[in-house]
Parts: sequence; structure tokens; C-alpha cells
Amino acid sequence: MFDPAWWQRDDLRYIEGRLHMARQDLLQLAQRCATPLFVYNSARVRDNLQRLRSALELHQLDYRIFYALKANRFAPLIGAMSHWGLCGIDACSPGELLLARQHGFAENEISYTGTSVANSDLDLLARHPGVHVNCDSLSTIRRLGERDPGAASASASTRGSAPAITRACITRARRPANSASTATASARRSISRGVSE
Repeated sequence: MFDPAWWQRDDLRYIEGRLHMARQDLLQLAQRCATPLFVYNSARVRDNLQRLRSALELHQLDYRIFYALKANRFAPLIGAMSHWGLCGIDACSPGELLLARQHGFAENEISYTGTSVANSDLDLLARHPGVHVNCDSLSTIRRLGERDPGAASASASTRGSAPAITRACITRARRPANSASTATASARRSISRGVSE
């Protein structure tokens, strides 16, 4: 038999016919505040991150979790996630990279995934050398290397043996003494599935 209340849990449920989240009556909140009203439960977000980390650790996986900032840019939530230290940020624009930095995320806690990246975006990335950059084209790798010669090493993946979401990843490294000015280095097969090295 189908249970119409399958989604209810301690922090989100109907009480006496009224929807509550984190012990707050949502109708009362909507009546007090302007609508539309977006309500977040930071404790639930933190618990979800901890559950994900526990599952990955249980299987002894090497991982890093990055929250996609494009999903929700609510400043208090971003600040809380920075404070917890349970995840990094996946940014897809210069504005998102700067927002993550403004809310306390260190450069090495930010993964930048952009498509059709403009030269001005690459100029910003060159000023933030600790950010992990996922590139979707050789042009992006070349242009980033021109802005910061020798500071990047490339690891490329092939679509033949990997999911379509694979990308060439740029990770920051020291410039070899005799390197060319483009971002070329040892190529190795890797699969990038949203979890950074």
C-alpha cells in the first residue's frame, strides 16, 4: 500500500495539518514574511554532507566533495558550509569563484568548471593559482598556460573509456626548469566524475 507521507521525517512533516520544517510552522513564516519564501534547514544540509562523507569513508575512497554553487547561492548557507569545512565549492563563473572566496573558502577548496571560458575569466583564474580548474577544451588549457606559463600540468581523459562528463583537468604544479610556455606536461588517463584529485 502506498504511504502518502513517505517523505516526512523529523525535521520536515505535517503537524496538525500544517507543514513544519525544523520545528517551524511554514504557514506562519509565509504570513510573517514576503512571498515567495525560501526556507532552508542548515542542520539538514550539514547532516547530508556528513552522511555522504561517512559513506565514502566507509568504502575507503579517496574523495573531495564540491558543492555546485550554481545550485544555490544563498549567502548564509555558503558561509555555513565554509565554516563546517565538510566540502569545497564547484564554481562555474568568475562571480561564483569570488563569492566562494568572500565566504571563506580557500583557493584549494574551489574547483572551477567553465565552458567556453573567456580570456577575462582566464585572467581571473591566473590570479588564483590554488583553484583546481576543469577545462573542456585544449584552447582553454593553452590560453591558461599562456597567462601562467609552467604553472599547470595537464591530465587528459579520453571519451572512449570514460563517461561523457570527463574533462581535461588542470592542476597547479611547480614549473619545470626547461618547460615550454604552454600548459603541457605528462598526460595520463583519468576519469573526473565531479570528485577532484
